[in-house]
Amino acid sequence: MTAALKQPYQGDAYSILTDTELGSLAANAYSALSAAEFNVADQGQVLRDLELVLAAQAANRTESSVAIYVVPSIDGTNYVDWDAGGTAVNQANETYYAGSFTVNDTELVAVRAGVASVVIPWGGKFKIAVRNLTGQAFAATGNTVKGRRHGYQSQ
Repeated sequence: MTAALKQPYQGDAYSILTDTELGSLAANAYSALSAAEFNVADQGQVLRDLELVLAAQAANRTESSVAIYVVPSIDGTNYVDWDAGGTAVNQANETYYAGSFTVNDTELVAVRAGVASVVIPWGGKFKIAVRNLTGQAFAATGNTVKGRRHGYQSQ
């Protein structure tokens, strides 16, 4: 019988989303897809830990989360349709919901939040996006989502 053994982190934390995608993101809006592209089949990445850093926002947060989406490439080149910038619930986007960061609310301060082990359910390429559910627009700068890879080894 073959068992899977979780391996330690496969390198340092790296940027996935930056101010390019997150700067001034409106309340309830979906971000653009990450410029970073990930390929589970080539890199053997089964799980990743994600970290969200938000700069102080201009008004108190009224909600307490930022949703995470893992958006697949169907053919290895083209990605499914993704509605960046929209603020209404988009059922097509919601198909790719993978989890959320919980952030403090009713405060103006910068925040750091993490989510462990986002599972990637297929073996192809994907990109990451988020939806701002804090009730306030993100600051223009100082916002990131970073990741750390870890994988599995057969025994």
